[in-house]
Amino acid sequence: DQVQAEALLQTHTEKCSISVLDQQSNEEDGTAWNQFYRDHGTRFFKDRHYLEKAFPNEFAITATTAATNDSVRNTNKNKTLVEIGCGVGNAILPFLEDSSSPWKTIHGLDISKEAIHLLQQDARFVQCNVDTANSGRAVHGHVSDISVALPKPCRG
Repeated sequence: DQVQAEALLQTHTEKCSISVLDQQSNEEDGTAWNQFYRDHGTRFFKDRHYLEKAFPNEFAITATTAATNDSVRNTNKNKTLVEIGCGVGNAILPFLEDSSSPWKTIHGLDISKEAIHLLQQDARFVQCNVDTANSGRAVHGHVSDISVALPKPCRG
């Protein structure tokens, strides 16, 4: 019984291992999301304008320190944000609307090339990249399957 249980456990472990996932299943995931974004475009998910309120220490321009309950202005303008599974940018695009946002560089990663294409067509994305010389800020969209590798600019 123990040998049989160990063999069954080994089989399940191999099935659940990421290394066993083949390229075909990853391509199927990308294909399904591509179809989703072809069908729904940018209309399915709403922009997330609430992240600064929900997570003030991570995203807000001003944050309240827990120890002193004082409001502290986030003045570090050299921060980089990487969103994995960004879709059409509903979380990252609202940060581009505020010129005082602390994010100097934003990378959006998604397995769907359709989603990244729609992200790159958004007026906020385009305007940020047009104004990079003036604002010092940049936004990038990458088609990426992170189970295989991260894009070079997002490593480290």
